[in-house]
Amino acid sequence: MTRFSRFLCLFGMVISVALSGYCLFLVSEDFFADKDSPDENIYTVPQKNQIKPPAYKRFLSSSDCIFKDTSEGELATAFITFQNISNKDILIDKIQTGCNCVRADLNSENRLVKPLKEIRIPITINTTGKEGLLINHCDVLFHEVETDTNMAEGFLCKIKVLTPGKMKSELSHIDFGKLAPGQNFDKKVVISFLNLYEEMKIPVINKLTFPEWLHAELGPASTISDSFSLRLSGTVPNSTGKLTGVISLMSDAKSHNSLDIPVTLTINGLFNVMPNKIVEVISENDLPFHQSVFLELHTPGKIDSGSFTITNQDGITISTSYIDSDKFSVTIAKSSDSHPDAKQKTYKGDIEFDIIFGDSIHHAILPVVIVIL
Repeated sequence: MTRFSRFLCLFGMVISVALSGYCLFLVSEDFFADKDSPDENIYTVPQKNQIKPPAYKRFLSSSDCIFKDTSEGELATAFITFQNISNKDILIDKIQTGCNCVRADLNSENRLVKPLKEIRIPITINTTGKEGLLINHCDVLFHEVETDTNMAEGFLCKIKVLTPGKMKSELSHIDFGKLAPGQNFDKKVVISFLNLYEEMKIPVINKLTFPEWLHAELGPASTISDSFSLRLSGTVPNSTGKLTGVISLMSDAKSHNSLDIPVTLTINGLFNVMPNKIVEVISENDLPFHQSVFLELHTPGKIDSGSFTITNQDGITISTSYIDSDKFSVTIAKSSDSHPDAKQKTYKGDIEFDIIFGDSIHHAILPVVIVIL
């Protein structure tokens, strides 16, 4: 072999070794690559603890049974779907409802549900006497026929009951406050009709009753909304105490066609006593105790300053003295002949004030309660 031939053989061996080393480098680089970033095209078998159990499936298709908005007094029907997700026959025993107004129609045809089949169960609600949003909880009780395993699932019935033509007052109770005899009063209240649908005519008030001490009159219907005004007026009678009564309206609506509104008015009389009572807890060292009392006149008159006293066996005396046209002084004192071992510590009574108006005398009572410590 010539020298040139030996050179070629050696050169070829060097090239072969270099190529082999490069290939080994590529293989090792791929082998020791980051295991957290696998090739997306390579399928990897998950570890056993990475497999998540399947989510629990309900036999009922929904947890809510939604009804359409229904007018009061009508029967409403909706459906709840029961799906047999098992591989065994399921028998529905009954459906428990939380109200007698809710009924589930179960019969021999829809009680037994074959595997992977479903049935629709009609649910009926009687809306008589109901109003607003109603939510009722129901439970479906069922069992596997083969294993006799009992199960139950619940759902909610939801329905909005409308009351077309129902009247509502902006004030649930009308109070005219405290007024004096002979004083005039006047108040307007807005009455609205609720839940009127497009084809429904506005109801007509065909009956209106009210107490004899006031007058009630219906105003014109509003052109903006389904409402009208109710005007109440009158003159306070010459008496004392509280006047009460009820204003009643009746309409020609199909249901909920009546409305009652309580009304009250307090007659102040011709004057007020301020404060309206005296309640004091004092010690014997605080005696004598003085309290000023004012009279608030609603009509010009003359005050009669006659006094009234309360004295009990233990010698506690409550007296009044006239100061000027609208002021009295109440004095609570212990007389010198009071018994030192008295057990009575609470004193109750009334102070009476007289005011002359023309030829008549009007009275005011001031309750007094004194506790001596």
